[in-house]
Amino acid sequence: MKVIQTRKTHQTGTVVDLVDRGSNDDGGGRWETICVDHGTVCSHETRALAVRFAPSPLDWCEVCMDINEQVKESE
Repeated sequence: MKVIQTRKTHQTGTVVDLVDRGSNDDGGGRWETICVDHGTVCSHETRALAVRFAPSPLDWCEVCMDINEQVKESE
């Protein structure tokens, strides 16, 4: 497994890694986006998909989604 990119997202302020697993033997996809702050992993078949999802953890990290909902409710 190799970390290709680490970025702090503008959307949530969380850190996301873009990872190349090197293979997809388990059928989950070779590429992953990982919300480092919450440990959520999202697998992708292509690097292009992983790159597209990386800046938007509200689309795939359940913890980010829950926190976002809590903030909206408190406003």
